[in-house]
Amino acid sequence: MKSLFMISVAAITLWGCSDQLVQGPPAEGPSAEGSGRIAYSTVEDVGGRYLMKVMVSSPDGTGATFVADGLVAGSAARGRIAYTRNDSVFVATLSGGAWSERLITTVASDTTMSIHTLSVALSPDGTLLTYSVKCNSYSGGLIIDTQTLTYLTRADGSAGAGSRLPKDNAHETVPVFSPDSRWIALYSGNRTWDGSATTGEIWVLSTGSSGSMVRVASGIRTKPDGGSWLDWSPASDRIVYQTSDDLDGIRTVHIVNRDGSGTRKLADGFYPVWSPDGKRIAYIDMITWDIFVVDADGSATPRNITNGIGTSELYPQWSPDSKSILYTLYRGDNEKMPGTIRVVEVDNPSNIRSATIDGVNAFKGFWVE
Repeated sequence: MKSLFMISVAAITLWGCSDQLVQGPPAEGPSAEGSGRIAYSTVEDVGGRYLMKVMVSSPDGTGATFVADGLVAGSAARGRIAYTRNDSVFVATLSGGAWSERLITTVASDTTMSIHTLSVALSPDGTLLTYSVKCNSYSGGLIIDTQTLTYLTRADGSAGAGSRLPKDNAHETVPVFSPDSRWIALYSGNRTWDGSATTGEIWVLSTGSSGSMVRVASGIRTKPDGGSWLDWSPASDRIVYQTSDDLDGIRTVHIVNRDGSGTRKLADGFYPVWSPDGKRIAYIDMITWDIFVVDADGSATPRNITNGIGTSELYPQWSPDSKSILYTLYRGDNEKMPGTIRVVEVDNPSNIRSATIDGVNAFKGFWVE
């Protein structure tokens, strides 16, 4: 396996959990080199130490290429991949067949505060990036407060650490860009020190200079973990999200308009993702942990497209043409390793192919559009 790899460093910023400001509309995005490939992470236990790598391959598993050491904790867009390594945020860009790595920002801990990166996401046009950090404050060696903060910056590194998203609640996570890159939807909720959520809200924020923000849903009960548990319609006018009856109860999928109107329940399940053609929504079933697909208007009965026995199928991601879904297969309950990246054809679910080698622990795949 040959690595095509170059390194360039820009706007290295060491910082603590603080508020900063950066404004202005997004710049013109990069070209969409890399269409039809997938990015994912692998993890290997080397003497009790976990080594994580960012990989790229074709959906059929051929042409696997090493990109960088790190964890794809977010998304890929227009020939760019966002990932984390040692509490630093990086973006790798594909140009001329080679991947070049750029360091965006580094978070720094001290004796009174430990800071860790949780998730990172690229805007669909490839120009902006959000990342979330978990800040634990200490006193006398004990954790006295925990905050999860979300920041917005530029994917080319020109804005350094960027700015904290303008929220009055200090516990934010799970930012998701709208397909037109003009909006960010995120969950903002009250969390206890161990990270278990109680109730929260979903907000929509403008990525432009206006800084407008709208609360579109409240009373959300869930335990978000940095994954994409909410998603946008391709027209950027609606949001699909999950909530639950109680912290250990039935999780349900709902749809709401971007302005907060028209909320309706769609199905029982979690981790919903909207197809690029706008017609269907995929989610994970609460009982079977299989991937189901339902019409976005709720007119048809949800359909199981993975039918796993003794497995869990997680992290579904639609292909750009809305014909296939990329997901991580775990044998056993929940996220028991090793995982395998697979691709299922939605209208012909018997056609399931592996995008990684069985036995190699791979997880959280994304399409490199």
